[in-house]
Amino acid sequence: ETADVHMVLGSEALRRVWCCHEIALFNRHCATDGSATSRVRSFIAPTTRPYMGWDHIEATNADDKRAIGEQISDDFPGGMDGFRRVMDEASASAVLSHTERNPSYPPAALEAINVAAERWFLRDGRDFM
Repeated sequence: ETADVHMVLGSEALRRVWCCHEIALFNRHCATDGSATSRVRSFIAPTTRPYMGWDHIEATNADDKRAIGEQISDDFPGGMDGFRRVMDEASASAVLSHTERNPSYPPAALEAINVAAERWFLRDGRDFM
């Protein structure tokens, strides 16, 4: 991983194959073990359209969905079960953020942005000369 912070801004992201794949890749650490608290590190736009399962997400190109599905089955931690765990956690975060009075983001996402900001502020100024 090279990105410290991951923002998902589209209102339909949890319904699109490529978006779900990107969310899962950034949050693959959530795939293999369950936790009572969200460990999703993505900021996902609040939505009323939750992830409803692989069969219900769409791709502009059907070959993309097939190829990504094969890649997840073969290479993702826990295969499709791990992918589902990540997406269920991400979906719960996005829906909760929509239903709360104010947007609510997972603690792991807030921590990730704090670490990234601190790293940026403490960077060596010579990097820009």
